[in-house]
Amino acid sequence: MAMGIVTQRIIYTLLGGLISAGLVLTLTEPPQPATPAASTNTAPPLADNVENTDITQLQQTIAKLQQQLHFEQENTAALDYELQLLEDLLADASSPTPPRPTNRKNRAAETWFDESRLLALNVDPADIETIKTLHNQAELEKLELRNKAARDAKLRRSLYRELKTIDSNLRQQLGEQNYDRMLFASGKRNRVEVTDILTGSAANSTGIQKGDLIISYGGERIYEPANLYQSTAGGDVGEMTLVEIQRGEEVLTVYVPRGPLGTRFKPIVKNPD
Repeated sequence: MAMGIVTQRIIYTLLGGLISAGLVLTLTEPPQPATPAASTNTAPPLADNVENTDITQLQQTIAKLQQQLHFEQENTAALDYELQLLEDLLADASSPTPPRPTNRKNRAAETWFDESRLLALNVDPADIETIKTLHNQAELEKLELRNKAARDAKLRRSLYRELKTIDSNLRQQLGEQNYDRMLFASGKRNRVEVTDILTGSAANSTGIQKGDLIISYGGERIYEPANLYQSTAGGDVGEMTLVEIQRGEEVLTVYVPRGPLGTRFKPIVKNPD
């Protein structure tokens, strides 16, 4: 008991000395750190840096995806074109008697250019001769290219682009109307027909129907699915774009947001007039 009293007196004595010296700190209010002086060089907020980084990465990702999409579309168009070439070769190698089954309608397999088709449309004979002459020149160029590509593997890689360049030049020389006639007279596909439509798609919401023919998209004439794929991938996504369609004998126009239509197509051969 005496030791407890002595101990308490010693503690009180020490505390009294510390208090008098101003060295006792309260336990309930710890000292606050000094506030640093404001810097004149203010760094941008972390959120801004993160946002800018995210936008840059997003733009890079979009650019890569657009490049990949363009490659896939070009590759698809190339395969479609090669399929057409193979069908042409098969048609030339097949005997016309008896008639062979084919999924390509109105196919003029026995001739390069069927003038009677255009005469039946009352096309001027002078125009027919011009169309035929330019068509034959283009076909000769294509034959030369295919022959060279068959001899050189390196040339095969660029064969599709070279062939499409010939077609593009021919289209410019003839103009849209006569180019359409040329395709028809040579039995080549010149229309794109809608075969199915996704519910909720741009085509569905604007009234496009199965059986409609896509004549133009954004002012560009459409002769084959590859033309349509390229047109929907151009311009600004979402911008309202005029689409010209043929339904029976009636030609209609609708506006759709630029981008996928949400349809299935098949290429066909059809009377252009």
